[in-house]
Amino acid sequence: QSKAGHPLVMTFHGMSPFDSYGAQISEWQQEADRYGLVVCAPRLSVSALMSPLPLCDPDNSSLKRDERNIIAIMDELYRTTDVDPNRVLSTSWSYGGYVAHFMANRYPARFSCIAVKQSNFSADLLDPANVPRYRDHKVAIYYTENDFAICKRESRRAADWYARQGFDLRYGVFEKKGHERTPSVAAEFFARTCGLEARTPPRELAQMQIKLQHVETARPAAVERAIAPLPAVTPIEPSTPTLVRVRVSASVGVAPLRVVYSAVLARSVGEGAHVLWTDNGDPMSNGMHGQRVYTKAGDHEIEVLVTSKDGAEHRASRTVTVLDARDRL
Repeated sequence: QSKAGHPLVMTFHGMSPFDSYGAQISEWQQEADRYGLVVCAPRLSVSALMSPLPLCDPDNSSLKRDERNIIAIMDELYRTTDVDPNRVLSTSWSYGGYVAHFMANRYPARFSCIAVKQSNFSADLLDPANVPRYRDHKVAIYYTENDFAICKRESRRAADWYARQGFDLRYGVFEKKGHERTPSVAAEFFARTCGLEARTPPRELAQMQIKLQHVETARPAAVERAIAPLPAVTPIEPSTPTLVRVRVSASVGVAPLRVVYSAVLARSVGEGAHVLWTDNGDPMSNGMHGQRVYTKAGDHEIEVLVTSKDGAEHRASRTVTVLDARDRL
């Protein structure tokens, strides 16, 4: 781990009695051990059986009480434990999604990324004026093919909202699953944003069939015209614009694994650019996208080198983990 401490997962539970803070801790135990995470699951009063559905009032008394308690809990964690305040995930399951999105929006300096699973969402809870303060945060929205209708509907709305605000969004649907717990996908997403190595193979991911969805992302200029910027805010750590990104159809899977890869380029880079793809340093293809079938287990760093027409070079990469078929057991 970094000298700054362990990455922190703030996970917000679903509606009681169907979920609880204790169930969240149990759900995340394996992932905490796998990646060296500290996991905190606050007890929420808003995630109760008689709470509004959907939750649309940002001044809801239970939500405001939870907000104060969550901040107090995080401050106590920083005071008493070895956690890194620059690497904090806001995550949730089910009704807890309202809280996960709300807290990341209201306290953007306290969270570094967002990954929610089968979760509720309401844009009415969010302050658009805060968007410029955390637009560089990565966001992941996941739900399942057989999820509750409201969770599927609100997950789609969440993906649409983040895309329209110009966030770096990952959006996927698990096939043949219902309203189930899937902490491994959020943990793997968080690990990639933090550069964490897994101590044990994430075998559960290999058994999850996920379809990555595409949502058109707004160009930054259009976003800035739509949202009035706040006064300058000092971020927790410096950030630079992301000019080149790599998308892959699967980051973990069992051999034989077919991976479709593509480059997402800023307009200033893409016009007249030359693109070269490599796999663990070996040339693979040219062009904006391609595909490869992996038949052997191992890690593959898929990297794109984009040379713009003025000669400037830009690189981005994603790691794909191929598991042996025996890892299904």
